[in-house]
Amino acid sequence: MLAAVPGLYVLTTVRDDTYRRHPKAFHLLALIQPFADDAHLTAIYQRHVDLYYDGDDPFAGAFVDEAARRSGGRIGVFLGLVRDAFTLVPPARLADLELGAWVRGEWRQLAEAEPVLAGRLTEAVRRGGLLGADSLDLLRPSSLMRWVLEDYTSDRAARIHPVLHSLLNEDAAARSTGE
Repeated sequence: MLAAVPGLYVLTTVRDDTYRRHPKAFHLLALIQPFADDAHLTAIYQRHVDLYYDGDDPFAGAFVDEAARRSGGRIGVFLGLVRDAFTLVPPARLADLELGAWVRGEWRQLAEAEPVLAGRLTEAVRRGGLLGADSLDLLRPSSLMRWVLEDYTSDRAARIHPVLHSLLNEDAAARSTGE
């Protein structure tokens, strides 16, 4: 509807699989890859803080830097995680929020509520973080989907959220060495 207005151009981003599967009038402007440098993610976050919070960063500690480091250069993963923390954590706790403790706490609650499905995710971490279609179908109606990213580069596959994946890997390594 907006595209029908003379002189108005609709600009959108689409994932590559959507671009290839749907015969629309898409024109590739730029291919966006994950950022190689975490500083780009934190700079984007800082721009959000400047625009929406008058420069008053609600996260005073290392939370944002740690989230950027563990997000695999993916801006959507990074901003989504920061937004979830901002939304779910009481404002008084944001300044000293520790990423690992918060994600592990969120994961524990979900795993206790849905132990069989959480076991599938944990097993997928051991296999490199990929989930097959069978697991994805079971997870879709559950609250655990929050920690799953659909992999649009393959048909009906998914990936464990990179932050959760890295933390569960660290926990498994610590258990295996007896730490």
